[in-house]
Amino acid sequence: MGIKVEELGYKIITSPTFVDNINENLTFNKFLNRHSRWAKWS
Repeated sequence: MGIKVEELGYKIITSPTFVDNINENLTFNKFLNRHSRWAKWS
């Protein structure tokens, strides 16, 4: 996705702060539902 944005002439800047994404308390179905919901907007 970043490459496509850069090809349009925009500058890509990333954050120096790392964000942990911990899903260990979710069942597989809840994990899948959460991430497929985010993927629909990508």
